[in-house]
Amino acid sequence: MPSWAALPALQVIVAPETQAALQAAQAAGRSTWRVSSTVFAHCASDQLLQPLAAFAQRPGAAERYPPRLAGEQVRQELEAIQLGKRAAAVAGAGAGRPAAGEQGSSQQRGAAAMQSLSAAVIAM
Repeated sequence: MPSWAALPALQVIVAPETQAALQAAQAAGRSTWRVSSTVFAHCASDQLLQPLAAFAQRPGAAERYPPRLAGEQVRQELEAIQLGKRAAAVAGAGAGRPAAGEQGSSQQRGAAAMQSLSAAVIAM
């Protein structure tokens, strides 16, 4: 098995803030070890999200937390951090979504939300 030194060159992307933190740690005599890893996740975009029974009975829960598809929740979160519009532009402005006024199936809506998520990740 090859050692790390024998592996081909690895690509490392470092932000200026990370370089500044490294220099500050070196100047202060602190450890400069840093470990980072990539995490990949996929949600079941057509899964219905709703409060658990014990919480659904609380006053106002139905209005505050209406049932929604996981893919729609992801899309709304992306829009909240301004990635939703970027994702739609990259994906062709909502390609694959039902026409205005149409609900579409839960699978169509979930697939469209996941397409937006994938486009946002690729655009980053």
